[in-house]
Parts: sequence; C-alpha cells; structure tokens
Amino acid sequence: MNNHTLNDIRIAHLILAHKDPEFIHYLAERLSAFSDVYIHIDKRKDESEFKKRLKNNRHCFFTKKRFRCDWGGSGAINAEIELIKNAQSNTAYDRLIFLQGADYPIKSDHFIINYFKNNRDIEFIRGCCCTNSSNSYFYGKCRYYMYYNNPNFIKRAINSFTFKSKITLRKGYINDLGKRYNIYWGSAQWALTGKCANYIIDFFDKHKKFNKWFKHAFPADELYFTTVVMNSPFRNYTSHSGPEKEKEGLVNWMNLDYFVYLPGKIKIFTMEDYELLKSRPELYARKMDVQNSMGLIKQLDLLE
Repeated sequence: MNNHTLNDIRIAHLILAHKDPEFIHYLAERLSAFSDVYIHIDKRKDESEFKKRLKNNRHCFFTKKRFRCDWGGSGAINAEIELIKNAQSNTAYDRLIFLQGADYPIKSDHFIINYFKNNRDIEFIRGCCCTNSSNSYFYGKCRYYMYYNNPNFIKRAINSFTFKSKITLRKGYINDLGKRYNIYWGSAQWALTGKCANYIIDFFDKHKKFNKWFKHAFPADELYFTTVVMNSPFRNYTSHSGPEKEKEGLVNWMNLDYFVYLPGKIKIFTMEDYELLKSRPELYARKMDVQNSMGLIKQLDLLE
C-alpha cells in the first residue's frame, strides 16, 4: 500500500520493461522515494533478476499476469491495462503515470510532486483525430490492416506492402455497443488521474469488440489510450483541452516525456546532455541505460 502520506497526493508510476534489470532497479528506487511503482516484465523475459534487485523495496510491485509486448503490437495495451488494474486494486491513486523502461525523471521528487498537485484534474495525454484525415500518415493508422503481433517474415512483408501501396481495408472508426468511435493517435506516454484510469479499466472490460480492433492496428498503444480518452468526457480536461491539429512525428507529441530523434533511432542521453535536460520543462526523458547514462543519472538524482 502507498505510505507516502506526506505528499498529500497518491502517485503511482507504471513501468513497461523488457530489458536492463540494473537500469530498472535504479529507476524504480528513484521513483519509489515518493510514489508506488508497478512493473510489467515482457512475458518473453526472465523476470527473476528484476525481482531480485527490488525484493526489499516495499513500494515496488510486479504484475503476476504478463503479456508478450511486440513493438507496435497490441500486447502493450494488455500490459498497460494490467498495470492500471494492479495499481487501482491496491490503492485509490490520484495520479497514475505510464513510463517505458528507458525513461528517467529529470526533475526532483519535490518538483514532480508539486507539479501534479498543481495540476490535479489535468489528463496529460495528447492526440489528433485520424479518422477523417486525407494524409496517409494519419489515415493509415486507422485504415490499414496490420500484423504486428508475433511478427514473422510473412507478416513483415504484408505490412511493408500495405504501407507502400496504401491499401485501406478498414473504415477508420469503430462501431461498438451502439456508438461510433473515431480513432485518435498520440504519444504512448501519459499521466492520468485516478478517475480517468478507472474509466479506462471499466471501458476495457465492457468493450470487447472495440478492444479487438486494435489487434490489427499500428502502433496499437499510441492509438488505444488516446482513442478511449478522446471519446470520453475526459477529453475536455486533457492538457491541450481536447484533440489537436495533425502533426507528423512523435517528437511533436511530447507530453511530460522528452526525447530526441536521430536517424533511425531515439537518442540515448549521456552526461553531455545534462544541461539540456536540466533546462527542459518535461518531467521525464528517454532513452537512458546503464551503459551510457550512469553519470547523467547520478547528477539528475542530485537535483533539488
């Protein structure tokens, strides 16, 4: 249970991890100083090393139910839902923050706590509508029929052909339980209120047809949570007061998580990036790892 009572706000960090147990240890230890931490380890990975490093931390919890999380596939949706359910069945959190296993805070504990205190009712999730777009970059996300779960050569070939030929086999929206849902896309990272998180759990449990649609969507986790929130009453309380205009590239959808795109990959931050990260308005940044970022991490931990 959460014993960070002096914070006057109950915070949970939800982490999706698949590698680097040492880094996850540093991340969880840092976050557990002021929040509870829930961790999902990819089903394909041995979780024993992750658990061993954190066995004495009473603010860290691992999900018993685990899913295979292929890049871009719908397994990440199930894993994130499991994280939310684990957290909300433990404590009624005021704020749930989803991070990936290469994220790290770039602000002090005190700063992060106060930030969420001062923005108690804001849903930090961003997105734009893809359903009515005339740009293939956007309409492809809701009209292409994709295969990113359990990938193999044939599935990759089909996906490549679909992208190149722009074959649209889907309507671009979902009809379920008498309602039409337009599709929205945005950043995979989010920070939601407990009320919104509970809404998502309830929605997930009741909308099986809706959920099934995302098994052939790409990128599934960047679509699912944004679509649920932007089709809900919570859309008016998002950080940008609802859907935004179309902007290509995830770098234009940064929420509370800073990153830099290099050709073909996301930059791994090192000590050379300390002054840059310290000056950023975001609360977290990725990517970091133990091989390249330990000096940086130690300096970030000293921020007040």
